[in-house]
Amino acid sequence: MRRGSFTSKEDLVEKLRRFLAYFNETIAKPMTWTYTGRPANNAFSERPRTWRELRQTEKRWKQLALVGTYL
Repeated sequence: MRRGSFTSKEDLVEKLRRFLAYFNETIAKPMTWTYTGRPANNAFSERPRTWRELRQTEKRWKQLALVGTYL
């Protein structure tokens, strides 16, 4: 739609229809659905931690280790 040149609403609709026909004939591929309607086993798993979060965790363990050596 950006930088499009349309003389009227009908012109816009016609160009969209031609694009959709072209896209469906040349680019679009059929999709095989695999969703069964049930959530996956890992659907509620935690997101992977970022490197900063991992680094903070490492620092905490080192601090805990230092405290343990002074006791």
